[in-house]
Amino acid sequence: MLRTPAPHIGALNRTNMLPDLIPASQLTQVVFVHDYLQLIFGEDVYCIYNRLELNAGTRVLQSGQPGFADALASLIGQRIKAVADEPGAVLDLIFGNHHVLRILKGVENESGPEAYNYFARGGFFVVQQNGAAVP
Repeated sequence: MLRTPAPHIGALNRTNMLPDLIPASQLTQVVFVHDYLQLIFGEDVYCIYNRLELNAGTRVLQSGQPGFADALASLIGQRIKAVADEPGAVLDLIFGNHHVLRILKGVENESGPEAYNYFARGGFFVVQQNGAAVP
């Protein structure tokens, strides 16, 4: 299903930006595990447990839809330029090519207690619970 990209994409303000969650390297691997995925940026890793939505310019795909995995893998080589806490989402990862990977809020009976984990170089990590405010 194709949808019109969300109008707020690209209209981020400084109050919702989370610079500590921007990996130092470009995306090097996308790993699909049984019921979650990993985005690997060199030494930094996002483990994402919630459903996802990828705004790829002219189309918006949700996890599980045909083409989603290929569209996500096409981000390999891109850097995250910004991370934002947006209304209606747990987190938006904004890539240098302006594609936005949105971690959607957990749906009852569909998601576990954690939305995502972020492990960064130097031992920095974040465990984001579903329903909790972003750090």
